[in-house]
Amino acid sequence: MMRPFLWINYGICGTLLGMGERTKNYTITMPPPDKAPVHTGNIISWIWYFLTPYKWLVVFFLAFRAVRFMWLYLFPAVIGFLIDGIESGDALTNTEFYAFILIGFSIVYLLFCFNLMFVPEVNAYEKANRALTIYSINHLNALSLNWHEQQGSGGKLQRVMTGRKGLQELTSYFRWDFFHLIGSILAAIVGFIVNDIPMFYAWLFIGFTISYLWASWYFALPFLALYDRFHEKFEKLLSGVYEFVSAIRTVKAFDLAGHIHKKAAYLEEDNQAAIMRTFFCNLLRWTICNFIAVFWLFLFAWYGFHDAVEGTISTGTYAAIFFLAYGIWTTGEIIATIWEKVYEHGNGISRLVETLRVQPKPLELTPSQ
Repeated sequence: MMRPFLWINYGICGTLLGMGERTKNYTITMPPPDKAPVHTGNIISWIWYFLTPYKWLVVFFLAFRAVRFMWLYLFPAVIGFLIDGIESGDALTNTEFYAFILIGFSIVYLLFCFNLMFVPEVNAYEKANRALTIYSINHLNALSLNWHEQQGSGGKLQRVMTGRKGLQELTSYFRWDFFHLIGSILAAIVGFIVNDIPMFYAWLFIGFTISYLWASWYFALPFLALYDRFHEKFEKLLSGVYEFVSAIRTVKAFDLAGHIHKKAAYLEEDNQAAIMRTFFCNLLRWTICNFIAVFWLFLFAWYGFHDAVEGTISTGTYAAIFFLAYGIWTTGEIIATIWEKVYEHGNGISRLVETLRVQPKPLELTPSQ
């Protein structure tokens, strides 16, 4: 039964891919080498450096995404407005107006869900990511032989790949998740105006947002050291053990298999201990954040119920308040995930940046005395 739908899906995807192929916009533009921020280890400066050839495209889509998420988070405010219209009877006499609001909002909502418009942005970020890889490889080739001999080959390549993945993941989380927060805040402001929400609830929203974001940030601080330790041990594992796979003749000739097995087991257990410390810290952090969110939701539910019964606010306003608060919790969870990913992938980029900041030394041809 599903086969016809699969063929339709394949046809649509094939058509779109064919349109993309005709553009042939796959050229990777390298940023100017003399503009590289070698004077700093700040990862934001380095990320922006590789995005420089596409900076206006990046800025446009970031601004568009803020508006997009604001509109998507306006749904509770619109529902609250409709409920008030039904409750007051105004929707019965002005049915066309309320229908226009609902249909118009839904059409724009659907347009904002058309994710294919982000193809140029994805193309730009992927090319920036590949530019980082090319730049890193060229930089490694320019470094002295003495530097290379001090580093394990597996560790060097792992550092490049970890930095590449870090740039890819970090920018993706920032674009798709961080702007949920901006959108939800803008939607809450519009919701306060549309649903005539008392200012008392604004203070509750502010307290909820600040306390949740502070807890998610503060209890993520240990990740900086934990992920640095994990990446360091993983690079050591690759450079000290698994690169022997490429030297299998030497391993067999000197009967080193047993020694390598013991070393690999020890380093793997060391890695396991490092990652489990990180998992424990993360689970503790999520537990605290969940307690904070449930506490604030209870306050919203209680005060909203009390004011609705007393007639201070309408039923629609009560519904809008609660669902806006629930939206902040959902957004807060996304931001809490970003904090963790900033430390995980940011550390990967930072370790690569340390290598990129090493200045190549001129070739010394004079024999030593």
